[in-house]
Amino acid sequence: MRGDVAFIFFEQNQVNRCDVVRVGDARDISLLIENSHGMEYFISDAGLTYLIAVNWYVIEYVGDVGLSE
Repeated sequence: MRGDVAFIFFEQNQVNRCDVVRVGDARDISLLIENSHGMEYFISDAGLTYLIAVNWYVIEYVGDVGLSE
């Protein structure tokens, strides 16, 4: 995830289904969402090698991503 392009997407209902935020450096995502308490969102890369799902209770991830230094 470090330095790579990442994508953030939110609700996947019919209205917001195609809304995606492209972030040039995945490390900057924390700056964008640090005050987004209570929001559910998903983070992935262009190759779909990982998926991070964040909701009110837990952060879950699958795939090839390291979340610690």
